[in-house]
Amino acid sequence: MRVLFSSVSLHGHVYPLLPLAVAAAERGHDVGYAVGGSQHRPLRNLGFTTMSAGIEFAAALERAAGGASRSDIGRLAPIVFGRLLPRAYASDLGPILADTRPDLVVYDMANLGAGLAAHLAGVPAVAHGIGLFAREFRRIVVASLAEVESDVDVSALFGQDENYLDICPPSLRGGAAECPLRPVAFAEPATLPAVVTGGDRPLVYLTLGTVFGDVDVLRAAVAGLAALDVQVVVATGPTAAGLRVTGAIS
Repeated sequence: MRVLFSSVSLHGHVYPLLPLAVAAAERGHDVGYAVGGSQHRPLRNLGFTTMSAGIEFAAALERAAGGASRSDIGRLAPIVFGRLLPRAYASDLGPILADTRPDLVVYDMANLGAGLAAHLAGVPAVAHGIGLFAREFRRIVVASLAEVESDVDVSALFGQDENYLDICPPSLRGGAAECPLRPVAFAEPATLPAVVTGGDRPLVYLTLGTVFGDVDVLRAAVAGLAALDVQVVVATGPTAAGLRVTGAIS
């Protein structure tokens, strides 16, 4: 079977789908992945055929902000995920689906454009959950898309009857899932740094994730941890890559 995966071009949207994509490939299925170019390297390392689709999150956020501050994610998210990204992905995936003719599309629940493109192309599709808040977030962005999409009833397309793969534990779902999946962590192969594998002090891992990293917040957290007799690993993420830590923490 030929399976096309597609995600918004963010680590937190791509990585939750990769265990299923890897499992499909190991079962002999032909797996392709359509996503922004910034995510192609790890996908190619896994042996997947990659196709460029959509626009990068940072570019969509910049466009949604329109020159204003991009820090108000709550206000901008419905525009980014409910309008800009869906339009870009639906436009790019139309020709890709016509060319590759997959038997199934698996898309991250925030990538409405992939679900819309599959619907328009008549290809079976299933949404893949990415975390705990996914259902409520999705209702917000679906409502945003419904305000501007007149050709398809997106509220019905992305409603209660759609196929949905949920990786949350049963006690945290808040409702029946079409197909519950066991959550499996994914990380690119790498050698752990010596600070993790060695030393006799407790280890603290500090991160704000891959989207909401803030240099000032991380510096404040590091300053607080410096008072403790611990070793600290700080993962800045791409949004706080300029952080430099010096002093007593290692």
